Amino acid sequence: GRVLPVNHRQTVHPNGTLTVENVQQRADQGTYTCQAQNRQGLSDKGSVEITVMEPPSIYPFSIESGVRLGERLGLQCIVTKGDSPLTIQWLKDEDSVERLELPSVTVRSLGEFSSTLLIEQLSTEHGGRYTCQASNRAATASHSVVLAVNVPPEITPFHFPKLAEGARVQVSCTVHQGDFPLNLTWLKNWEPLPSHIRITPFDAYSSIVAMNKVRRDDSGNYTCVASNPARVTTHTAHLIVSVPPEWLIEPKDTSVVAGQTVALHCQADGLPSPTVIWRKGHGKLASQFDELEGPLKNGTLLILDVKEEDEGYYMCEANNGIGASLSAVVFLTVNALPRFVLSMRRETVRRGETATFLCEAEGDMPMQIVWRHNGARISHGSNRRNYFLNCHL
Repeated sequence: GRVLPVNHRQTVHPNGTLTVENVQQRADQGTYTCQAQNRQGLSDKGSVEITVMEPPSIYPFSIESGVRLGERLGLQCIVTKGDSPLTIQWLKDEDSVERLELPSVTVRSLGEFSSTLLIEQLSTEHGGRYTCQASNRAATASHSVVLAVNVPPEITPFHFPKLAEGARVQVSCTVHQGDFPLNLTWLKNWEPLPSHIRITPFDAYSSIVAMNKVRRDDSGNYTCVASNPARVTTHTAHLIVSVPPEWLIEPKDTSVVAGQTVALHCQADGLPSPTVIWRKGHGKLASQFDELEGPLKNGTLLILDVKEEDEGYYMCEANNGIGASLSAVVFLTVNALPRFVLSMRRETVRRGETATFLCEAEGDMPMQIVWRHNGARISHGSNRRNYFLNCHL
């Protein structure tokens, strides 16, 4: 062999110690012999076999940001360099993962130089620092990553009470679970809230929406939107603003000729939609009313082939259970057609005598009676039910 040192990395100290810096496997591995000799010429030597092992090196791995609760996660540790035999183990916060017995965690070896840590379903207790540690007789190498499990927001359910127009209301959207930072917003029918509706942030995890005086057009779906890096969560509540009935078409007194058809109109609006009921007074009185059947869907009462007994007081009532009901009483006048009580008959009189013809008619006043002779009108001066015409023939 050669006498050392043979390069700048080797140093032989006065006490006989050999130091080799920046050891290299191919250049420095082999048998080293130390020989000692005294003044008397006596000598001795000793040899040592030096095996240079390459320390392990781990390929860096990472965790994507925004890992969410309930998701799966896999970490693979690959040892790219290092002599066998190698030992690979996983640590969580400096403790062995296998000893911790974390739920849903499995460690699998994929040959001597690779190991995988698999979490089937992430939970908050899985959060922490995970380290892959690779060791051989030369050295120990490690690589660590921090797992932050983002907990998505959960909203405590809320709802609106039953409200009548003009009432006050406020509801609170509270996020009872979820990591910060949290962002809370409100939507109505998936659009920004109208300007008259107030939004008040209560604290970092709750928000209040308030209306001083609800209106009919405030009805709709109100959605609280809570978001953080893990997820966007929503909760929707339906607001119904009840409105008491109000007239669209208020009924009024009507007259009709007997035998014809008459429509008594009655329309009301409200929320919920009012129910319209028609009633008729006993006889021609407005004191007691009996309910009628058959009004149309729009609230109109249709009477076909009107008869004289249909004349009288009618009441239309609109009610939707909100506030006081609406009602209106109207009078239906049935006009009878004129008719003769006695039919015309042939009369025989002598020339020069006075002839009297009786014309008696029934019907609503005012009534006009007209006499004609051979088609020509005979004038008269009064208008009464019984009219006598004297003719000299």
